Amino acid sequence: MSYKDSLNLPKTGFPMKANLPNLEPEILKKWDDIDLNKLLNDDRKGNESFILHDGPPYANGHIHIGTTFNKILKDFIVKYKNIRGFYSPYVPGWDCHGMPIEHNVTKNLGERAKDYPKFKLRKKCRAYAEKFVNKQKKEFHRLGVHGYWDDPYITMSRVYESTIIENFGKLVEKGYIYRGQRPIHWCPKCSTALAGNEIEYDNRPSPSIFVKLKLSGEDKYILIWTTTPWTLPANVAIAMHPREQYAEIETPEGVLIMAEKLIEDVTHKLGFENYKVLKKTDPADYEGMEYTHPIFEDKKGRVILADYVTMETGSGVVHIAPGHGYEDYQESLKNDLPLISPVDEEGRFTDYVEKYTGQFVFDANENILKDLKDEGILLYSGTIDHSYPVCWRCKSELIFRATDQWFLNVDHDNLRKKLLKEIDGVRWIPAWSRDRIYNMVEERPDWCLSRQRSWGVPIPALYCKECGEPHIEIDFIRKITDLVQEHGSDIWFEKDVSELAEGIQCRKCGSSDFRKEEDIFDVWFDSSLSHSAVLKKRENLSWPADLYLEAVDQHRGWFQVSLISATATDGSSPYREVLTHGLILDEKMKKMSKSLGNVVSPEQIWKTSGAEILRLWASSVDYTSDAAFGEDVLDNAKDVYFRIRNSFKFILGNLNDFDYDKHAVDYNDMRGIDRYILHRLAGLQGKIIASYDNYQFHRVFRDFHKFCAVDLSQFYFDILKDRLYTYGKDSRERRSGQTAIYMLMDTMLKMIAPILPFTAEQAYDFFEKKNKRDSIHLEVLEDDKEQFIDEELASQWQIIKSVREQVNIALEKVRNQGIIGKSLEAELTLEIADREIKDVLEKYEKHLNEIFIVSAVNLDKTGEDFTIRSEDPALRIKAVKSDGSKCARCWIYSKTVGEDGEYPDLCDKCSDVVKSEV
Repeated sequence: MSYKDSLNLPKTGFPMKANLPNLEPEILKKWDDIDLNKLLNDDRKGNESFILHDGPPYANGHIHIGTTFNKILKDFIVKYKNIRGFYSPYVPGWDCHGMPIEHNVTKNLGERAKDYPKFKLRKKCRAYAEKFVNKQKKEFHRLGVHGYWDDPYITMSRVYESTIIENFGKLVEKGYIYRGQRPIHWCPKCSTALAGNEIEYDNRPSPSIFVKLKLSGEDKYILIWTTTPWTLPANVAIAMHPREQYAEIETPEGVLIMAEKLIEDVTHKLGFENYKVLKKTDPADYEGMEYTHPIFEDKKGRVILADYVTMETGSGVVHIAPGHGYEDYQESLKNDLPLISPVDEEGRFTDYVEKYTGQFVFDANENILKDLKDEGILLYSGTIDHSYPVCWRCKSELIFRATDQWFLNVDHDNLRKKLLKEIDGVRWIPAWSRDRIYNMVEERPDWCLSRQRSWGVPIPALYCKECGEPHIEIDFIRKITDLVQEHGSDIWFEKDVSELAEGIQCRKCGSSDFRKEEDIFDVWFDSSLSHSAVLKKRENLSWPADLYLEAVDQHRGWFQVSLISATATDGSSPYREVLTHGLILDEKMKKMSKSLGNVVSPEQIWKTSGAEILRLWASSVDYTSDAAFGEDVLDNAKDVYFRIRNSFKFILGNLNDFDYDKHAVDYNDMRGIDRYILHRLAGLQGKIIASYDNYQFHRVFRDFHKFCAVDLSQFYFDILKDRLYTYGKDSRERRSGQTAIYMLMDTMLKMIAPILPFTAEQAYDFFEKKNKRDSIHLEVLEDDKEQFIDEELASQWQIIKSVREQVNIALEKVRNQGIIGKSLEAELTLEIADREIKDVLEKYEKHLNEIFIVSAVNLDKTGEDFTIRSEDPALRIKAVKSDGSKCARCWIYSKTVGEDGEYPDLCDKCSDVVKSEV
């Protein structure tokens, strides 16, 4: 036997290089072949459940880094809950209706779209959505996400669509729904109303003008400031703040009335070098007075008082056009003002404004300014850059436009107060997100439910052709619910109104002649009802969900609308916890967009580096704020992955001849260092479980990586190698180490499987263990390591590690002096003044050479010249080159080399081992 053959060198097929792009598809096939999702959920059925409800991504494109990050976070939680023994089925879903899909379909149709039949357009939209549902399904699956991919929920299914109409009926029955005219955000390009969660803001230039309006019967003018000249035709009033002081000042443009606080700013802006304050006035002095309309000379407006008038800029007097502003509309209700909105669905003036008829409102600004100047009432015209609402889809500037729409009244039956109470009953993660949604709900207007589009669920309403009265009776809605359940929502557009309205009479005039509502539901209304269509209607799920998890923008989106619909229909929140994560930006913290060329494809990453690297990166992110993504962060994830994988390879390679039932060493008989690493493992498990439970994946990443890199690689494995490789194959010392690394492997795989499911599965395949399951993901991570906690032992090893650090410093010094090369060439002498340190070192004296990885360690030999001092005054270290000979097998320098005639080049330990194995 050669000496090399006598060594217990690692033997395993577990490769150092993962080759993840090829490995991952193989493991995915294994999971599919054994139907892991079914096995897992069957195995956990009957256990305590944890339901994470998937917020539906939109089915109109490939997944991107943001949706990838979101889906991976969800998978961390579901996998963790399952490996902890919970019943945690995951049902993915997709949002399939709405403007973006319809926009892309009509764009592809080109000129044909104008005359394209609605029912054909809807079929194309459905096919488009199906295509991207299938694409995204494959892409999410490729990330290693477990779930019901063969049975997801989609908002365009019959069950889902009928649930939307069913819940609308509940809202009607409870009195939440009304039809009314109210100004709402409107996209002229898309020709539809938008809800608050469909609005983005961009910095855009707008006109900035000051206009003087003559008070009736007075030789005085009230000065107004506005950034929307196009809304002046709809002006019906001007507002002053009831508790601010105003003043009348004499100027070259006559006597102007403005807020006292803004006189200096205004006169400077208007170029008035000389002006005189005639008197200070109370706004109540002007309340009810009339003025000449800025556009129509034959019309009058009225002065009112309003709290929302600010003193930040302008003149302190606001122009009121209730048809083009929500706050203006609210004031119109208080002051009985008319609602005028002379703008059509394409954003063009109607005949009401004769001289601007047909002009697009923003284009008309120039003509309006010219007319105001000609009238002599335009005192200043400039531009201002400010945050302006734009359409989330086409990015066009929005307008406020009063139209007849269907609304959900958020104040009916104290709903707003109930919502705020429910918010306080939910755990919000991070905690600041509670204030964000609370403030939004506290201030939000009624929910506009109707959209002027084709692709979506129809609003089940009829209109009397004789008198125009809307009909939304509950019996009719139930009838439509049943029809949609059987045929899908297309039935509304395919059936003639006479069939749908059979047996119905107008409650106002008695007519039986109706027309159908052409509007569809806001797509957010669709997704808001996933709690009803999915959680309530699937036997494997439950209501409410334990967790909703989405990006920060969903406070105004899915989190909020789901809360509204559930509280209105069911009286409480549809979720117990809500986790919010930040947005994923590029390396310069800029938003990713195709136009900027900074978009990174997840597919490209998993094809070149593997999805596992994306998952590990996702676990490293502190999601409570926005995060950067790019090559540097991926390189860091790759480095960490290598260290983790290297730990697995070391363990598996050294368990090749270990059978737990035959070879395991009783805990009390194990080496101290082996028991210490199990103590560290128990501490790690406690921290990892707590971090997972609190959704702090970046701490799992940090602590697991640190354990692999520091506790194992730099310490335990470094010391353990000699015992594993050179001690007798069946020696208690070697089997003790194998018992420890077996336990490490068993627990570490379970801890990291939620984050690195492919690597954990591959390592598990090579891990020979008791009661092995078909997959690592069927294992259970128990709270079973408390028996390894030994604080006294840990205290001893902390002392040893501290001494080891000082030893390493000393060894580096003599290495730099050329006295030794490798540390095994050294012999140490230690002088210890501290009694506690001395007691510990004496206890482990015969193993100190292994711990310090030197050939010999002597304690407290007197008369030595301790030329090398440690940083600890209680410890002095002398390091010299050993005067022994190098063992050809274990490479330790020992005076026993040469004593054995049969094996003269071996130390006594190695010669005994070789003889025992011949």
